Amino acid sequence: MGETIWAVIPTFNRRELLRERIGAILQQTRPPEVVWVRDNASHDGSAQMIAREFPQVRLVCGRANLGSSGGFAEGIKAAFEGGADWIWLLDNDAIPQPEALEQMLRHRIHQEGLSVAALGSLALWIDGNPHPMNRALPNWRFLQHYGWLKQIGCFPARWSSFVSVLMARVAVERYGIPYYDFFTWNDDLEYFGRIGRRELIVFAKDSVVIHKTPTPYTPGKSVGERFFYDVRNRLWVLRGRVFDPVEKLWLIGNFLGHILEYLRSNGATGFAVIWRGVQAGLTTRPRS
Repeated sequence: MGETIWAVIPTFNRRELLRERIGAILQQTRPPEVVWVRDNASHDGSAQMIAREFPQVRLVCGRANLGSSGGFAEGIKAAFEGGADWIWLLDNDAIPQPEALEQMLRHRIHQEGLSVAALGSLALWIDGNPHPMNRALPNWRFLQHYGWLKQIGCFPARWSSFVSVLMARVAVERYGIPYYDFFTWNDDLEYFGRIGRRELIVFAKDSVVIHKTPTPYTPGKSVGERFFYDVRNRLWVLRGRVFDPVEKLWLIGNFLGHILEYLRSNGATGFAVIWRGVQAGLTTRPRS
């Protein structure tokens, strides 16, 4: 028997993007055996659209919005219990190009004594340039293999992004599922940072997804209360043991850049959001 692949998608009020995304998944040159969608209590008719247009999709309708964190956690758990060999995680605004899954699968084989725990796609914005939300540090633990990985079109990364990543069943066996409490932002940083401490994660540059955000933004360019999650969750990550001191220095610098961007966009009102995030990030921890 061949390998079984589940595509896992959490969604909230993104009906038109969801329709486009599911269509793109089903039209892959190597489509997944199962497409699993967790509707986070949308009120835009997303669930009804799936039931009407994509009856082959396994739809789970939640009573509450669990965010991307809870949606991915539920999906990974369902795929693992359903016997998936590989789990393809896709964010609710990511549109995979026709060969996205096939190109990731090309690089899953064991070579040079390595086995790949997760493979990420190259995320581009609609203008064809790399999306700034989906960058990662190189993983120095595997730099001795950098030349070989570069030859086959891969990059050894310290973590990956939920925008599009294919993870092996063994990664779930060893490292569990994401924390529900993150809700959104930095959940993938913590989860794949957890995996990348000991396992090989690569970006497969020939696997392309379009990250269809309204603008090519970072969390620091957001407006309003949502930035609370970036502050709280980044502090949760920095207080944890997923990253070493040198990696944390880079994460702190990146985090300070987000804060300055946010304050430029939101002015004095942004201080209250940041302060709430700091308080929550320093006095609480995510539940496992």
